Amino acid sequence: MSERGARSKAGRWGVLVALAVAALLAGCKEAKEKLGIEDSKPKQAVDPNVEADRHVQQIAQAAERIAASEGGVFPASAPPTPTRSACEGDKPVALPVDEADWAQPTWQKLGFKPRRPSRFRYSFESNGRAFTARAVGDLNCDGKSVTFERTGYSQPVLDRCREAINKTLAYHYLGLSKKSLRAMVRRQSKVIDERAKACAVEGGDWIDCVMNAKTRKEFGVCAEAPPLKGWDWLAVGKGEDK
Repeated sequence: MSERGARSKAGRWGVLVALAVAALLAGCKEAKEKLGIEDSKPKQAVDPNVEADRHVQQIAQAAERIAASEGGVFPASAPPTPTRSACEGDKPVALPVDEADWAQPTWQKLGFKPRRPSRFRYSFESNGRAFTARAVGDLNCDGKSVTFERTGYSQPVLDRCREAINKTLAYHYLGLSKKSLRAMVRRQSKVIDERAKACAVEGGDWIDCVMNAKTRKEFGVCAEAPPLKGWDWLAVGKGEDK
């Protein structure tokens, strides 16, 4: 056989051997999957802090989607879950994912449960107008907790709160012209936005009180209604957020 023919034959054998090895490896992988055997190579550990922060974001996004489809109303609250501690004395443990823990209606509605055992407990606090999604974990079991949270506000409620705040400012700044009042509202938009968020959390009855008030006397009653009773409305107009 010529040298060129030998090289060609060797090349063909090399290709066949490579294909045979590839088929063998694929067959081994498929067999392991069927038998539930994991590869000996250790999986990269997941940072519990990163995972908790990601989970809180997922909860918040789910709540926002629900509110967008249900008239701006967020789901009801869900208690810290799981209920048991992730510490055994001073030893940290990962809490297994128990289906019973996540059968609570709000978790079901949010479509959330951890995919793997977790060192954090999750909660969802909501009054329908605003929510806080939270993860709390004592990773070293030394009494020092790590907390991740996201807060959201119903857009329709925020809009109504801003309208009520602007109406109240007009009441307190009665001597201003409409043009000057609008300029003040634009100038203090950041302060008003922060007040609107507080209103969404605490001011449900106050919103109705202000929006239904027709006289100065009625507005005076609203000014004494909690939780906005302590707000210094003249300071809001000057840009001092107390």
